[in-house]
Amino acid sequence: MSSRSEQVGDGIVKKLEVDFNTKQTIICLKRWAGEVLEAITVLFIGVELQDFKEFSTFNLLHDIEEAVDPAEFWRWYSEWLARRKNHIPGEVLENIAANTALRYFSIEAGWGFDGFGIRKDLLIATKNHSL
Repeated sequence: MSSRSEQVGDGIVKKLEVDFNTKQTIICLKRWAGEVLEAITVLFIGVELQDFKEFSTFNLLHDIEEAVDPAEFWRWYSEWLARRKNHIPGEVLENIAANTALRYFSIEAGWGFDGFGIRKDLLIATKNHSL
């Protein structure tokens, strides 16, 4: 499991944008690092499957973790898959299982929204604003 908590931890979620045409998801965060306000953009590319839950009026991101392998990921989300397996076309899961280039991420909240995603890539960009 690989953690991104140093890059995104304690970031307040300001925007979640899903583009179904380009298969991209963007999460925009703000967090204070001393006297510096950081604007953090998390870009997920090539989204194959994702789910978000527990939205609140205040959403604090704790971590984005990447599973070492798909089996580890499905152990985390076995209950989710069991509840939805009759609602996801079999070929979707078969295509995901056959694509060895995909990466498996868990999005964990300190408060509010969390979820997961199966994607091709993840990019994180930070822009600092001094006061």
